[in-house]
Amino acid sequence: MTEEQQKKLSQLKAKNKEKLYSEKVLKIKNEIYSEIPDFNDCFRLSNDEENKMFCNFISKIPALTPSRPDFEKLPYCNNLLFEDLKNNNNRVWLVFTSGSEGIFDVNVFGKISDFMRYYYEWEFLSPEVMFVFEDMNRFIFIDDECTAFESCLKKD
Repeated sequence: MTEEQQKKLSQLKAKNKEKLYSEKVLKIKNEIYSEIPDFNDCFRLSNDEENKMFCNFISKIPALTPSRPDFEKLPYCNNLLFEDLKNNNNRVWLVFTSGSEGIFDVNVFGKISDFMRYYYEWEFLSPEVMFVFEDMNRFIFIDDECTAFESCLKKD
């Protein structure tokens, strides 16, 4: 195989890999639409630019494991009552911190109270989630046992 043919083959493989990944992301989005009937009334999906912003945000959080923040290295950590989140009307981004490939490029904007109404549908996609506030500093992490922790990257 010539060098040019190898280069073309590599490009085709990369393009195919990208296509397969896009299909996985689309499948996840379709699952969300089918599980949450009033999705378009309550939520909106992120765009590519916003996804890059979340990757940058997540990369700044010290991690204990790939999906769990190391709260000891953050300015503070408050335990929150899971039930209290059901009445919280702050607008946030839902960021999946674990799950299948493609899930990390699916971020959703809406009110915490609306997310909580459908929490078990979200949990099906990812057992651990994070609500990221619009200031891109504060966040709420909910683990796979429905324990909620509030923290931030830097103190105001």
